Amino acid sequence: MACSDGVTAGTVVQALEREGLNVTTEWGALADVPARARVVVVWEPEQAGHPDTWYSATRDALPDAAIVVVCSPERGSPQQLLWAGVDGVVVEPGADEVIGPVVRALLAGYLVYPRSLRAAVRPPPLSARERQLIELVAQGLTNREIAQRLFLAESTVKRHLSRSFRRLGVSSRGEAAALLALQSKAGDMR
Repeated sequence: MACSDGVTAGTVVQALEREGLNVTTEWGALADVPARARVVVVWEPEQAGHPDTWYSATRDALPDAAIVVVCSPERGSPQQLLWAGVDGVVVEPGADEVIGPVVRALLAGYLVYPRSLRAAVRPPPLSARERQLIELVAQGLTNREIAQRLFLAESTVKRHLSRSFRRLGVSSRGEAAALLALQSKAGDMR
């Protein structure tokens, strides 16, 4: 369990025990999660979430563990949690009431995301032109190169990409390319 204090850790332990789960805990910094962990609960600080790279590193180190994050409803880019390998998200307030059932569902192999984040799980489909532009971005082309290849004005490329990034909930070319690769595997962008 990664949380900032023992009181929060105690709240999580009580919630898990109420759900009938046998709990052996160690709490501390996310980097200190033991390699044998079956469940990793991360209670993010209210003022700011942890960097998404922490979650990717945890997923790499613990490929079979269920990872659940308790975060603020105002957390920026919650879809990044999914892309970083998090299995479940619980939004504050009220996390102590649902953390037990969420962990039980994760242990059964489910992904758990609150309704308020549903759009993050399945971004809206892209038009053929938007998909074409994102594919060219994924190939490493600049806006100018894309414009030349498609016989468009560079400002048109910028406008299309900006709209596509907003719709997908990403803020960079790398994030858009990663989402394209993820969705192409799942067949969700068509």
